[in-house]
Amino acid sequence: MKAICTLLFQVVFLVSIYGQNMITSYSQNDNIIHRYDYVYDDLDSLIEKVYSSYYKEQDLYAFHSKTQWTYENDKLISTKRYQYIDDDWFLKIDYSIFYNDAGCVDRQEQTFHIRPGESRQHTLTLVNEYDCADPWRNTKDHLFLADSPAETIVTRRRTDSSEIEIYDEYDEDTDAWINKGVLERKYNEQNKLTEFFKLLTTSYVYATKYDWFYDNTGENLMTQMYSLKHTLDGEWDLSTKNEYIYDGLRVKKTIISDKSGRLNEILLDYYCDGLLKSKTGIRLSSDGGIQKYIYEYDRKITCPDECEQLKDLNLIIYPNPVKNCFYIQSDIFQKASSEILIYDMRGNLIQRQQVVDRVPQVLITLNQNAIPNQIYIVHLISEGGYSISKKFMIEPVANE
Repeated sequence: MKAICTLLFQVVFLVSIYGQNMITSYSQNDNIIHRYDYVYDDLDSLIEKVYSSYYKEQDLYAFHSKTQWTYENDKLISTKRYQYIDDDWFLKIDYSIFYNDAGCVDRQEQTFHIRPGESRQHTLTLVNEYDCADPWRNTKDHLFLADSPAETIVTRRRTDSSEIEIYDEYDEDTDAWINKGVLERKYNEQNKLTEFFKLLTTSYVYATKYDWFYDNTGENLMTQMYSLKHTLDGEWDLSTKNEYIYDGLRVKKTIISDKSGRLNEILLDYYCDGLLKSKTGIRLSSDGGIQKYIYEYDRKITCPDECEQLKDLNLIIYPNPVKNCFYIQSDIFQKASSEILIYDMRGNLIQRQQVVDRVPQVLITLNQNAIPNQIYIVHLISEGGYSISKKFMIEPVANE
């Protein structure tokens, strides 16, 4: 029986998934190829990304920028961003990250290198008013406006459904701390982002907001909207809207519209095992235009001519919720070789296990990375491109 190969969950631009690392992504048009190359350490942590271009008419290959990451005890401790100037790499921004005993980031020191011999420094102190045992969901670097002073304090608070960051910056002219804005991220019960609100007060006040809407399961993203307003008492002005079209569990098309009525489409193509193969952007306007991104991985993907599933492929997990051990039953174990991968809901691989014999079931012992009362995903793959996945929950810890 022919069937569509399943995708673990909606992933569009994730660098590392299914145990594979994206090593190259590039876009091309008639005259230019823009390329990103990725390098990883032995633990599959991304340590370098290089951006370059090839100009066909001039037969010229040029570097533009690169970013390097350094880790210590599985924690990111520094980020360096370079530009390629005069045939050499020039360090532009240097981030150093410091953690407290509870594992929270409590300080970032940033050095902005304006030109050789000239730089300015920025210190960010984070006041963490939440339990660091449950990590902060947003892991992106904190970005600052051009007029930011040398010191900033960000107070991080958590509610049942949101995370809030309050920005205060030191004003040397008045010798006082001034509130510069607030960021809030809201989540649904599946820990999916539903709203991102940002209010900043700099030389002028403006606010932006992203809204995400899902299907009835709360898992599959259907619509994203971006709005803004330039006064606090003004109305939200819808700027862009993205609509996601699915084929089974995969996003096959994104329709992007703006307030002027212009439309763009993004078409997504996948390998048979679910990894993103290409992304094609089509500008549906009078000037037209097409841009295509190609993605390559560090393990060769071999797909059959037609991606077929075993008939009535099953997956049973028991007990569910699970404690530290549980059984997996599936027809997929009847293939000559298969693999079990366990992910958290953010797409992080927390455990993998090879199955080299044909067996009716497999006993899994969870490692220490699994957290009680959290939902995880078991994903089974085997030779020939067969795959199936299912959610399970770690049994909550009983109150003493």
